[in-house]
Amino acid sequence: MKNNFHYIFFVFFLSFFVISCTENKVDLDSLNIEIIKNSYGFGYEIKQQSKILIKQDFIPAIQNRKRFCSFEDANKIASLVVKRIKNKKNPRITLQDLQELKIELNCKK
Repeated sequence: MKNNFHYIFFVFFLSFFVISCTENKVDLDSLNIEIIKNSYGFGYEIKQQSKILIKQDFIPAIQNRKRFCSFEDANKIASLVVKRIKNKKNPRITLQDLQELKIELNCKK
């Protein structure tokens, strides 16, 4: 009887663990980008269907909180992040990424 209880508890725990791990999986083929414009510039969101996975209001990898100067710049970085996620790489953006993609850091008014 005691062994049955342990077995049932173990199966229940294992089932709960498997279900909780699979609920958080991201369907990499369903990722999409939405560029957000406001009066100060651009940002982006990476979504899976309607769920926001990443919301980036400012240019990553720099100290100051600056928005992207153009739709194109925000899209370049968002596309790079999605590409890295799909390739199962770290999606972190570096200064080198910003330089290689020629991201404007000082918006012209």
